[in-house]
Amino acid sequence: MSETEDRLLVETVLSGEPYAFKPFILKYQRLVGAIVSRMVANRADREDVGQDIFVKLYRHLASFQFNAKLSTWVATVAYNTCLHYLQKKRIPLLADMREGEEADPFAAVADALPDPARRYEAEELNERIQRAIAGLPPVYATVLSLYHMQEMKYQEIAQVMQLPEGTVKSYLFRARSSIKRQLAGLQGEEEL
Repeated sequence: MSETEDRLLVETVLSGEPYAFKPFILKYQRLVGAIVSRMVANRADREDVGQDIFVKLYRHLASFQFNAKLSTWVATVAYNTCLHYLQKKRIPLLADMREGEEADPFAAVADALPDPARRYEAEELNERIQRAIAGLPPVYATVLSLYHMQEMKYQEIAQVMQLPEGTVKSYLFRARSSIKRQLAGLQGEEEL
């Protein structure tokens, strides 16, 4: 969506028109869900945190100045709300990707393959990747998710997570390396 379309969406919500916030929610629910699912372990808490994020977005939408992309601002609010929730609960950050959840970015690979053997191999690879991502430190999993699944740029991720751009690149490299090592280790075990 272009900046012009984002401005129109924000103006429509701010005009007080009934149901104007629904398209906003529909547009950004996947982004918010990706961040929340990486940081909050408990499924019921995820729903509460997600609702809290959208309430904050609605309340503070008038303060958004378009100094950055709207998606970057939404991701920043989501990330900070998750951090606040975790600090308040005093629980560790968790990268929690469970099998069968809706936001499974690798499921499309398996669905596109007609051959059952290939489909099985793709599903196996998907499970391995999911386990590898789940084993990452939460900050690495979040960077990985924002970059690959939400297609954010380094600069946007740095802004969202309040990290230097070089740190974002380093975390992404480390996350990828860790996943490669885990996948290579699993393959080595299978060959024994």
